[in-house]
Amino acid sequence: MVGAVFSILPPAEKRRWMNGLPDLGREWVSRNEAKGLPAGAVLRGLMDGLRAAGVVPDKQWDRTLDQ
Repeated sequence: MVGAVFSILPPAEKRRWMNGLPDLGREWVSRNEAKGLPAGAVLRGLMDGLRAAGVVPDKQWDRTLDQ
């Protein structure tokens, strides 16, 4: 077999996986802002742009930045 295999998870299983992820958005922002990069603004802009386009993100990566 060549290539990737994609599986569609049932909604409850997908939520379980999503809830088990570490806060990757906050980690990425912290790591890059320590380098002087505007990572928080970039992540907020990305997420706002997705929402404006009608995308409903599975994980609200930007919502934990101010906590």
